[in-house]
Amino acid sequence: MSKKMKIILGIVFVAIVGGLFGVYQLVKPQPVEGAKSLSITVVSDRDTYKKDFIVHTDEEFLGNALVNDGIVDAKESDFGRYITTVKGMKDDQANEYWWGIEVNHEMAATGMDDIAIKDGDLVTLTLNQGY
Repeated sequence: MSKKMKIILGIVFVAIVGGLFGVYQLVKPQPVEGAKSLSITVVSDRDTYKKDFIVHTDEEFLGNALVNDGIVDAKESDFGRYITTVKGMKDDQANEYWWGIEVNHEMAATGMDDIAIKDGDLVTLTLNQGY
């Protein structure tokens, strides 16, 4: 492959990646300012636990709303914070237990700190087993 062709392919690649990033920025959920109420359901079959909570918050993203209300504990990772404990029930990485997040009955595609919330959202935190 010639040097000129490599340069052209590099420029095309950068343009595609930039375009995709731009589209993502346009379509990603935007945070909502102000007071909001969230319905939180916590489910752990391992612990025979299911309970509903209402969280009132001014936070714009789910992570801070959950941590500040004392519902979850989280740890930092290279990819952001992840939930380690919900209402005293800990994940167990050795046995592949981890906390999953659903918002309005859809599995979250991002970490809790990137989930923009709005008034009336339904959030389910489920202790899952298996990767």
